[in-house]
Amino acid sequence: MPDMLQRSADWLAGKLNAHASHMVTYVRGDERLTLSATFGQTALNAAEDVGPRVDSMERDFLLRAADLVLEGLHALPRAGDRIEELVDGKTYVFEVASPEGREQPFRWSDANWRMMRVHTKLVRIDE
Repeated sequence: MPDMLQRSADWLAGKLNAHASHMVTYVRGDERLTLSATFGQTALNAAEDVGPRVDSMERDFLLRAADLVLEGLHALPRAGDRIEELVDGKTYVFEVASPEGREQPFRWSDANWRMMRVHTKLVRIDE
């Protein structure tokens, strides 16, 4: 039987998925998978003479690990994968990429590996 923290992480992942998510398309090669994602951002700072400032914003997608199934197997995000988001008739195409100073293009959002935060950068907007 799962412990209380694991049950809580499962509950939270379910609530985020049900009430705070949007449908996106995860793309790896020719494979396309529609799944729910909650949005976030990671601020990257660049040093300036007058102190740090926000240089750019990255779009993060919070995904349930159980939903990322590619070629019939549970998968982890890879640099170069794409996430497509449709907004007002435009498709925003984001590429999975490692943020500055990190080795992986994603990180776990909970101790029980239920949710992952996938770091991306906008590469184009298709109209």
